[in-house]
Formats: sequence, structure tokens, C-alpha cells
Amino acid sequence: MTEHTRVWQCIGCGRIESQATCVGICHDVPVEIVSAADHAALEQEAASLRAERDQLRLFLQQIAHVSPRGGEWERVYRDMQSAALRCLGRENLSAAANDAARRRA
Repeated sequence: MTEHTRVWQCIGCGRIESQATCVGICHDVPVEIVSAADHAALEQEAASLRAERDQLRLFLQQIAHVSPRGGEWERVYRDMQSAALRCLGRENLSAAANDAARRRA
């Protein structure tokens, strides 16, 4: 993915220098960097978001391609609702909602 370069940073002023030997043609320019820890955290968050996106995409494909057979629409709807709640990380609320629906019926 991204290469990391080891550099030296002054704890006082923040100046950064690399380990390379200067050959006398250097010219300092401002650059933006992030710490390796911050970069790793963002990579982990991005991977998590990609996994969530993929899970939601699969769920949407299921909604788009499922056609309940006669008389089965309510069961299919409840199954899809449970799957949606799982995608949202709310399995416990799904169980509570199903229990409440059974008590009303």
C-alpha cells in the first residue's frame, strides 16, 4: 500500500530530517506527513468501512432480487428486516421487535 520512510524529528521545533547524506543540492520544501500510528488507524477504519459497505451492498442486492411467493411477503419482509438490523448491528433490537410483534398478534 503505502511505504513508510524513517526520518528524524526534532522534539523542540518539529524539524524533520531523513537519514540520507546531503550531497549539497538540497532544497527544503514544506511537506505534510502523518504519524505511522495515525496512518495505521485510518487504514484499519477504512478496511472496516469497506467491509460494512460490502455487507450493505449484498443486502441491497438481496432486496433487489427477491420476489416473495404468494402469501409469503410478510415472512420475507420480517426476514429482510432482521437482516437489515443485523447490518446495523442491532440484533438485540430485532429480537425485541419480533417479541413485541408476536405479543400483538
